[in-house]
Amino acid sequence: LQLGKRDWLGDCIDAGLRGLQGAAVDIREVEAFSLLVLSCCAMSQSLLSSPPAMPDFQGFLAKIPTFRNVEQLREELWRTVESAMAASDAGGGSGSEIVAQVRAYIDERYAEELTVKSLSAQFHMNADYIGKLFKREYGETISEYLNMVRIQRAIQLLSRPGCSVYEAAELSGFRDQTYFSTVFKKLTGMTPSQYKSLR
Repeated sequence: LQLGKRDWLGDCIDAGLRGLQGAAVDIREVEAFSLLVLSCCAMSQSLLSSPPAMPDFQGFLAKIPTFRNVEQLREELWRTVESAMAASDAGGGSGSEIVAQVRAYIDERYAEELTVKSLSAQFHMNADYIGKLFKREYGETISEYLNMVRIQRAIQLLSRPGCSVYEAAELSGFRDQTYFSTVFKKLTGMTPSQYKSLR
């Protein structure tokens, strides 16, 4: 796939999907074809990179029943394969580029409801695999990094007059006040209220 075979793979996907077009397509045929493509991708990645960039098999299979037509299936299948190839291409297979994108995404969208699962779906990667890449690259888990970014933002907000602890939690991405207080104290050594009283 790294050796100029992307067009060939696209042609194979198109040819396979042409055979699936029709009124009486069994979902098991779609799943089998998709698994075949993703397995070929995974095998080629394991030969060409270390560690291999594994496609998100389960994430893709879960989406199959939601596709309204073969074109949607093709687009999502190709996007999943491309993501695995991009992760393998980055840094000679180190995944540096993909985890840098994950980190930048967290930096921009920390206030949203982000989880490892939602991030892996966003980047079309297996959750365990992307978590391992992130930990290896940055020395902390995705959840630890997300909490650190959120607490940094909460500290900025709590330093403003008139911003309550509740507002700081909400605006920094925490939906649970108890969890916010626990994480805040773990990272700063004091509760949000104690920090606010010092400002």
